[in-house]
Amino acid sequence: MPIRCITLIAAVGLISCGCGPKTEPPRVCPGKSDALYSLSALKSQSENAVGLKARGQCRYEFYQKEKLRKENLTVRVWMNPPDEIYVQGDASVVPKAVILGSNAEEFWLAVRPKEVSTYWWGKWSEQSSVGSVKVDPRVMLEAFGVVEAEYGQDWSLSTEGPFDVLTKRSKEGAVVKKVYVYNCDYRVWKVEYYDDEGRITVEAKLRNYREVSAGFWAPRIIRISQFSDGKKRDSIRIRLSSVEPFEFTDEARGKIFGRREPRGFKHEFRIIDGAPVAPQR
Repeated sequence: MPIRCITLIAAVGLISCGCGPKTEPPRVCPGKSDALYSLSALKSQSENAVGLKARGQCRYEFYQKEKLRKENLTVRVWMNPPDEIYVQGDASVVPKAVILGSNAEEFWLAVRPKEVSTYWWGKWSEQSSVGSVKVDPRVMLEAFGVVEAEYGQDWSLSTEGPFDVLTKRSKEGAVVKKVYVYNCDYRVWKVEYYDDEGRITVEAKLRNYREVSAGFWAPRIIRISQFSDGKKRDSIRIRLSSVEPFEFTDEARGKIFGRREPRGFKHEFRIIDGAPVAPQR
């Protein structure tokens, strides 16, 4: 279970084997007139997001020594927007094989199988931006509908068939992220993240939306793919069998979204500005 594959679970969301999503939406509708109206629509949807819990099956494909491997996990998710999420993946012989967590101050990823046995963690204040951290729970939060859509001159809007395409650029003009919104229901179909050289690094595809609460729709089918040098490498596919609203007490939030100190791991790294740093012993 190489690091590239595991980090996909954070990078942020996921289809079970078998039936996949339709490749094209059924019809074309008029889109928004400019980026401001598009961002307003996405922001309104994000503001309707509520706490939820979900469960499903995860299938991930990854390359190990250039050989394609496939694994399956049972997945459970707890999310409390805007910045708290906990994802637990259980293998048949390894409970809590993968744990991903985030709160307003910190994020972490724990992998227990002995061939990897690694714990990554970091503080959000020590990262430069979304996408600079490969182990980035904010990507998963966006997959569940909490889309980063702040106002600013760095967003532009274009139309590609049935999609409104929001493009975010850095101060230097490089593409940072693209959000593809199906303009008939204005739900996100795809999010792409780019590196400093303008190459795609992560792609999240979202399908089969269901209403979780009034005004808040979450996808039941999500696929996240990772790219290296512009070529697709590893992918995670999840189908959620249940997604339901959940109200967290303060005690539950502390237990679920509070980071625990690592114990029993062979390796530990602190992520600083996207780079793993081994602790001084």
